[in-house]
Amino acid sequence: MVFENPGKMMKETIPDVLSFVTYPGIRLEYVKLAADYHVKGLLFEKPMANSMEEAKEIDRMCRENNIKAVVCHQHKYLENFQKLKETVESGKIGKITKVEASCQSWASQIATHYIDYILWVTNAKVKSVIGHIHGARFWEDNHPSTEYILKEMILDNGIHANLQCGYYATAHNEHHVDYEKGDFTAEFWQDCRLEVYGTKGYAWAECNGKFGTYNTSTDGQVAEEKYESLFEAVFTTQIPYAKELAEWMEDDKKVHSCNVGKAYKGFQVFEAIYKSALDFKRIDMPYEENENLIGKMKVEGKECGRWN
Repeated sequence: MVFENPGKMMKETIPDVLSFVTYPGIRLEYVKLAADYHVKGLLFEKPMANSMEEAKEIDRMCRENNIKAVVCHQHKYLENFQKLKETVESGKIGKITKVEASCQSWASQIATHYIDYILWVTNAKVKSVIGHIHGARFWEDNHPSTEYILKEMILDNGIHANLQCGYYATAHNEHHVDYEKGDFTAEFWQDCRLEVYGTKGYAWAECNGKFGTYNTSTDGQVAEEKYESLFEAVFTTQIPYAKELAEWMEDDKKVHSCNVGKAYKGFQVFEAIYKSALDFKRIDMPYEENENLIGKMKVEGKECGRWN
């Protein structure tokens, strides 16, 4: 059945669960739709919004309407990312000292993913953020963003974490890119790596399915393995993601690992990168100012060419 009007669809179908795939600029209106029609479960894409004001409102509506909402940070369900998590938790690389994430795609496409995975693999929260941003190419994109971000975070357990997204980030695989034509290969979108360093070694996982580690059980060698890539596992990663929602809806104690409250905290960290870069200062968490930071960057860019 096809509907041209979402309100009509909701009225006629009365769903318990609503899943929608939209650009971030219109997510808020669909969350409002879910609240109006008393939806119990909600699944939507990342980033959860384009501004702190919108993200805060989404988080509030879900809490006040008892909507169990999740945001699609699904890379953690890839086999190699699960292998990374297991390796870290086994103690094979020792005590975590730092975490690094580098992604070729621009920040609004990928940053909240890897903020989430940094916190997932370290079981920590962000204490403070220092950020650098550069490039105006994607300000008018359907996922508005600077071309490059560099962020250093200190976590509440003392671990340092670094995140880079965009054209100046480390590339781990060969891929073709044509920014002018908007031509990006699968290798470009999957060139994302999460690296965890410890006192006895390190381990990493990439979006393309690659995994590697050097630790106490690899006999002085770097051990590498290959699993399904994100694009190959596009459906299989959705199974545990959806299963977790079903379990949460049945049992309040089984909170989804991609729940909207967690995503909101990650979005705060994302916005803090921009704020830090714009104001030349460290940002301590939580950051909740209702500023239009993309708009502020556009104004400053026109005035002084700072982001060229």
